[in-house]
Amino acid sequence: MIDPKSTRSRPTPPAPRKDAEEQQPWRVEGGRQAPDKPEGSKPRFRFPRWLLWLSLGLLLLNILVARQVPNDGGRISVPFSFFQDQVRGNNVTEVNAQGEVVQGDRPVNTAAFAIHSQVHAARPDAVAAAHSHSTYGRAFSTLGKPLAPITQDVCAFYDDHAVFDDYTGVVLDTEEGKRIAHALGDKKLVILRNHGHLSVGRTVDEAAWWFITFERSCEAEFKAWSAGEPIHIPDEMARRTRSQMGEAMAGRHNAQPLFDWIIDEQPDLLD
Repeated sequence: MIDPKSTRSRPTPPAPRKDAEEQQPWRVEGGRQAPDKPEGSKPRFRFPRWLLWLSLGLLLLNILVARQVPNDGGRISVPFSFFQDQVRGNNVTEVNAQGEVVQGDRPVNTAAFAIHSQVHAARPDAVAAAHSHSTYGRAFSTLGKPLAPITQDVCAFYDDHAVFDDYTGVVLDTEEGKRIAHALGDKKLVILRNHGHLSVGRTVDEAAWWFITFERSCEAEFKAWSAGEPIHIPDEMARRTRSQMGEAMAGRHNAQPLFDWIIDEQPDLLD
């Protein structure tokens, strides 16, 4: 658990096994690939529709903010006043690093900017950050602890997610966003106590996949505890599984079927 008020340096995560690359289960050829870079990539706006189709989150409180490359000062934000299935490439709002609207005419979600702008500032490697008030993520966040390594999927987050162990109401101040970014550190996801969870990735696909997988893992942990006492995966094996399941390419690759699905079923997303 991370103390959000602490400024002490974070320990370096264990390095992946040397033979991890040869063991990656996601190294396959072919298939429709999402763009490596987000510039001009309208499919980045598919995240809210993924949540709708997967029955995750709330209709309005779903946010994916993507860094506009190469304009490092820009952000792309889903407008606060849209339902999930209304989001398209031509109706999002772009704001600069000061929160000023530079493109679009919809209101900006102040809380989203306060958090996401600081996450992007602290994590130049993170092209995208995903957050929603999903059911199981919100419920698990009230426990103020990290997920236990009880399934293969959750091992993707082994020693790679943090807890922001505080709650001060709706985040409207960028200073609070800085505290959240500090708690996240160099990890792929942070649990916001009494709020939900936020994931980051080097691509939109990766950030979205980590968010969705974490939500499902919270659900699995609740159900496992309701049936008995889950058996934890040993640390060494959980670490090894993370090197196979938790790398950036794994997140991006696993998101591709969802990408194909939503584009085929709802092509207006690209309008």
